[in-house]
Amino acid sequence: MASRKLMAEIEKLLKKVDEGVVIFEQIWDKVYSATNATQKERYEGDLKKEIKKLQRLRDQIKTWQGDSSIKDKSRIDLARKLIEEKMEKFKVCEKETKTKAFSKEGLAQDRTDPKERAKREVGDWITTLIGRLRDQMDEFEVEVESLQTAAASKKKGKAVENPKVEALKHRIERHEHHVEMLEKVLRAVDNEAISIEEANDLQEQVEYYVDNIQEPDYMEDEEMYDHLDLERAMPTVAINSLAKKADEKDEIAEQLNLDDKEATKLSKVSPAKPSGVGASPPPASSPTKSKGAGATSPKKST
Repeated sequence: MASRKLMAEIEKLLKKVDEGVVIFEQIWDKVYSATNATQKERYEGDLKKEIKKLQRLRDQIKTWQGDSSIKDKSRIDLARKLIEEKMEKFKVCEKETKTKAFSKEGLAQDRTDPKERAKREVGDWITTLIGRLRDQMDEFEVEVESLQTAAASKKKGKAVENPKVEALKHRIERHEHHVEMLEKVLRAVDNEAISIEEANDLQEQVEYYVDNIQEPDYMEDEEMYDHLDLERAMPTVAINSLAKKADEKDEIAEQLNLDDKEATKLSKVSPAKPSGVGASPPPASSPTKSKGAGATSPKKST
């Protein structure tokens, strides 16, 4: 049977859950009654902070759900379910916010090149999935810390390997790998080292990974990026990036009527107005003047 101290901790946490849910709903109402975009954005930030607090409480509840000394888990089960309902509710709000932002951009981009629009769409889903991966990594790290703290207090500071901690650390490593690979995919698409279709074929696989990684029977496909050969594509990314810079250099030269050497110099700095642009170049045969020699020498009297 659970000790009195543990039961007191559970009661304290359940009270925090109830308070957090009330605060979440209050902020939720403020988000949807905001009169301007700035106000709404601030409330959405507050809502995100509150859901993060609830997620941390859920992590502690998950630990207690695996504690055999707690016989009656009905209240903590209910509290976890309540938190997860608010998490789903927050996702709806977050999705609406992103959709509105993208729809405004979409109206402005209707006249842009179709290839550029397709690249932006790839960027949208990759950015969303990277965000979800990082959110899960935050949750895993909190749970690892909680488990390690609990183990240290039980064993009076002795380090004890916990299989669940090791599993969580492995998930974090895999998430970091996926974030790195998705960032490479994004750069490769932007620089046309891989096709948009190849990138989009990956979307469903990565989404399935993010949605199911916490399921006990999930088997990860560790070769999902292999067909893209991203290591081979990276030199192409670098070459295409340099090609873009070369195009910028040509544009600068054309606009300012500069020679190739001057344009190259300007393309390496910010596009602030360079000193001396527009002035007549010195004669090619002029020797280098010493410091202070720029003044005109007075004519000798005859």
